[in-house]
Formats: sequence, C-alpha cells, structure tokens
Amino acid sequence: MFRIVNFLNQPLVVLDATKPIFTVVEVNNSYLKFVNKNEIDFNEKGFLEVFLDDELNPEFVLQLSTSLDKVVLSLKPDNFIQKYLIINSTTHKIETYYWKIDNTPVLDDTGNLTHIINSIVDLTPIENTKNEIKQSIVEADKGKQLLEKAEDVSKFGTWEYDLKSQKILWSDGVYKMCGYEPQSFEVNFEKGFNIIHPDDRQKAIEVLENTLKTGVDYNIEKRLQLESGEIKYIISRANLTNDQFGNPDKLFGVFQDITDIKIQQEELIKIQTNQETLINSSTDLIWSIDKNYCLIAANNAWLKLMLTYFGTQVKVGDSVLNNGLGDFEYNKWKTYYQRSFNGETFTVKEQGINQNTFKTDYSTITITPMYSASGDIFGVACYLKDITAETENLIALENTKAELNKIVNSSLDIICTFNDNDDFVNVNASVEKILGFKPEEFIGKNFSDFVSKEDLKKTEEASKAIINGAKVTNFENSFIVKMVLLSRFIGRPNGMKKKS
Repeated sequence: MFRIVNFLNQPLVVLDATKPIFTVVEVNNSYLKFVNKNEIDFNEKGFLEVFLDDELNPEFVLQLSTSLDKVVLSLKPDNFIQKYLIINSTTHKIETYYWKIDNTPVLDDTGNLTHIINSIVDLTPIENTKNEIKQSIVEADKGKQLLEKAEDVSKFGTWEYDLKSQKILWSDGVYKMCGYEPQSFEVNFEKGFNIIHPDDRQKAIEVLENTLKTGVDYNIEKRLQLESGEIKYIISRANLTNDQFGNPDKLFGVFQDITDIKIQQEELIKIQTNQETLINSSTDLIWSIDKNYCLIAANNAWLKLMLTYFGTQVKVGDSVLNNGLGDFEYNKWKTYYQRSFNGETFTVKEQGINQNTFKTDYSTITITPMYSASGDIFGVACYLKDITAETENLIALENTKAELNKIVNSSLDIICTFNDNDDFVNVNASVEKILGFKPEEFIGKNFSDFVSKEDLKKTEEASKAIINGAKVTNFENSFIVKMVLLSRFIGRPNGMKKKS
C-alpha cells in the first residue's frame, strides 16, 4: 500500500513503528529533494540515524525523536515547525527553509500501531512573507522615528488637507512648530487657519484658491501666531491631488520653520545698512576689488570721483584698471593691488595736482588683503584718505615755526619758554653769548639750576605771580654763568613768563 507515496508530490516517508529505530520503509522523491539527500542514505537505516550527522541542523533529530515518541505513546498525530538549513548544490550557499513536520500514526485492524507516516509541508514562502512584514513594521517604525528626529533637527513638519472633509492631519513636527503637544487634538480647517497671523490670512486664502483653481503647487511664506504670542516665520509648500473624477481632492505639504533664518536676515540687513551708511557718510574713498581687478563694492565718494574722472559710472563687476588711467597710473595701481594680493598690508603717502583746482593734493592709501573663510585671499580692500588740509596746516606751521626761530635767534636778549615743571623747553642762541651755555644745555633742565641761590626765592615768587596772571616788569635777578661769574640783568616780562 505504501508504494503509492512515490506518486505523491508532498514529501513523505513511511516508518516502521514496531522497531525502536523507526526503520525507513519507503521514501518518495519529493522527500529526498526536500531534505537534500539520496535514497541510499535511507537504506537499512533508522529514520533518526539518517539525520544524526547533519551539522547544520543538530536540533532536528531531538525535535523529530520527541514528536515520534509522542505519536507512539498517544497514537495520535503530532507536528512541529522546523527551521531547516540546506546547502544549495548549485550555488553552494546555505539556504533557509521553514517546514511543518507531520507525524501521522497508521493502525492495524486491532488498533495497534504499525507505521508512522512522516510528511513535510513547506512553509518557507509564508514564513518569508511574515518575516518581510515584520521587517517592514520594524523599518516603518525606524522610519517614523527617523522622520520625527529629522523634523526636530530640520524644523519642518508634514501636513495633509482633505478638501472634502475639511480635516487636516499634522505630523508631530507641525504640532511642535505651532506650540502644541504632538497629536493632542484633531485639526480642522478653522483651527489650522486661525493659527496664521491675522495680517497673512488673506494672502494664504488667495494662494490656496489659486492652487485649487489652476492646480499649481501651493507655495507661501507666512507667519504663525502662537497662543503664547510668539511669532514664527514658515514656508509652506504642497502638491494638489485629484479624485477619480479629476476634482481637487487633497493637499499634501510641508511646513519649514525659517524663523531663525529671518532673524539672521534682518540682522544682516541692519548690519549692511549700517555699514553702507557709515562708509557713504565718509568723504574718504573706500572700495574693494577681486583678483581680476573688478569692483566688488565702493562708497559714494569713490563712485562720484570715478564718474568725474572717467565720465562714466563704474559698476560692480567692472574693471578698475582701464586705459583711461594712463600708463603710469595703470602700472602704479596694478603694482599696489598685486602687493596686497600677495598678502601684504601697507600704507603709502602720495601727492598730485588736483585737475580742478590745479593745486597739490595730499593723501594716504591703505590696501589690505581680504580672506575667505578657508583662508584664501579673494580680493583687496582699499582706503584713500585726503590729508591735504592737514598737510597744508603742517607745512604752514613749520614755516611759521622757522620764521619765529629766525626772529628769536636774531634777538640779543635771552628768550626762553618753560613747561609746567619749570623746565626749559626752548632757549634762543643769545644764551651762549650772555651766560656761556649752549641752548641745548638748558633744554629739559629746571630754571632753578641756573638762578643764583640768593635770588631763587624771589624768582620763584615772581614766577608764581606771572602764572596767576600778574604783570611783572623790571624784575632783576642773578643767573649763573658758565665761567662762574654773576651777570646782572633786568628781566623782561616776556622772558620770565611761563608757558604750559
């Protein structure tokens, strides 16, 4: 009766239950293929003996023996699920199978157990599907966690608006962005609309209506006003989907919190405005160029001078080296710029003839490299300060000083000045003729060092009186001469007056 097993597709093996080793009576080809063995492996062997040397599935014999013993004792069918490893004969790789092993008793007419039919049901496709579903659930959970973290880090959230039910779905990121606990309430159109800043609501409606009418993507920058009063700037983008009849159905979108970016932009605008105001309020020339000698930025004073000089407005991106400069100026400025491109910061003084007044102008030019965040020089900053007035004043002062020195040194009397400490600051040349000291021997020394001791007190008193505004005339005292002789002379008010 058991010969029929060879005609069955289900893997089957018939065992002799009267012998304790469960001798194999018959095994079909399907079974041999499933367990990756040959018929000779089963000849004259006990069923358990066939699998004893299976190193890949050491627990299989114990599971099989336990199940067979249950059938012998209970005379009822038994089964178990087995994970079975087989080496693929073609790829030589280990493959995993999941089997349901059924052991079914065969009884004679008297109810005695004679045989046991062992069969295999391949559960591999089902188990693989279950594993894939489990893995998908795990991956979905990971994806949800990843999305939540991404929303927190990137300050964005996703939303869905059902146009028919007027219901809105927010991700956790949107709830947090709006100042709520995630999924703390159901969102509807009214709730979502009311959180928009009152001044931006009309614009939001207009953009939404345009999307529903034309099908273009929803894209708007707007403000949210939280219940706490906090204002947030967001960009909202969405795609419109239609139902089966082509009517607008749902909007799927994202919120991106750009509050920090807006604050930074506003601060940057303030800084830029402040900088532009500062440099444009200066009459000095300020400009910068890139390594191609093209203008990056300049203040109004520089632009005005270029317009006057060349007759055309120099714009950002234009070369600051052009033929209108002339060979000498062209080469001079190119050399200056190149020095700074090489990393040098320097200041030069220049003078030239003003083309409008035909007088000499004086200036200082400071050029310094500009570095990128990576430390590379990308251009140079230039500052030209007009020092004509200062220079002319200095020249006039020097001329006046020279004329005064001529007058003072031509006097036959001693003319000198003191500082607050009664130290000599200036002494004319007559001191050498009268007292025998050279002028430089007086400079920096106290006048008391040269007044005779008997006249020192009254000289100090006269000095204090002059400092206090009194007019002292015809004052006489004695000075020490280099030859240790006393020279009597009448002190003149101008000569005795202190200078601070």
